[in-house]
Amino acid sequence: MKNKTLPIVELQENTIAKTRLLMPVSPKYYSTAVVDAVFVLKHYIDEHPLSRKTVPDLLLQTTIGQNMIRNAFREIVGCTIIHYQLQKRFETAAALLSEERHTIQQVAVICGYRNRLPNFSIDFKKIHGAAPREWCKTDREKSITSREKIKSL
Repeated sequence: MKNKTLPIVELQENTIAKTRLLMPVSPKYYSTAVVDAVFVLKHYIDEHPLSRKTVPDLLLQTTIGQNMIRNAFREIVGCTIIHYQLQKRFETAAALLSEERHTIQQVAVICGYRNRLPNFSIDFKKIHGAAPREWCKTDREKSITSREKIKSL
C-alpha cells in the first residue's frame, strides 16, 4: 500500500526557503529537517488559520519527534504551536469583524466556538487586549477617523 502524502508535507522547497528568510534565527542548532518541519507547520497554520486540527494531528504529519518539533517551533517562531494557532485564528476573526458583514456570534461560530461565545470573547481578549465588542467599537472609530482624513484631503 502506498504511503499517502498529506497536504501539509506537499509544500515546495522554495516556499520553505522564502519562509525561512522571514523567520528569526534560532540560537540553538537544529537539523535542516527539523527547521523545515517547523516551517511546514507554520505555513500550514498561516494558510489554514480556521482549521480545527489539534497539535497532535499536526505533528503526525511530520517525521520528526513530537517533543523535538514542539521545542524547535517555540524557539524558532517565538511561541508554542497552540498559541500560534490561536494568534492566527483571532487575526482572522478580527479581519472578519472589521468587514462588518458578520456578527460577533457568527464570527465565533466560524472560528469554531459554536455555542461558546464567552470562551470566544475570553480568547479574543487574550490575543487582542480587548473583548470583541470593544474591539469592534474601537476599529469602527479608527475607520471613521481614517475616512474623515481622506475626505479632508
